[in-house]
Amino acid sequence: QSQLGELVEATGADALTIEELAGALLSIAAVTDPQRREAWRKRGAAFFSGERTEQAAGRGAGDNAQPAAPHDQRPSSLGPATGAA
Repeated sequence: QSQLGELVEATGADALTIEELAGALLSIAAVTDPQRREAWRKRGAAFFSGERTEQAAGRGAGDNAQPAAPHDQRPSSLGPATGAA
């Protein structure tokens, strides 16, 4: 639990309300598009390896700036906001 709290703070997600954070997590957990999930994985790997650019920290504009709704199965953007440049 403490690691999760540290991750929330490190990504800047601590600026969200608990309801917003829960809603975002529920939305992304429902996404099954493998391309979008792979883009998120790469972005997370970059974050943990110290490549903390604005996009890697989750503060960039673009498709992943707002988590997809559970019914949203659009392909992920190939722009820098997804980390799949």
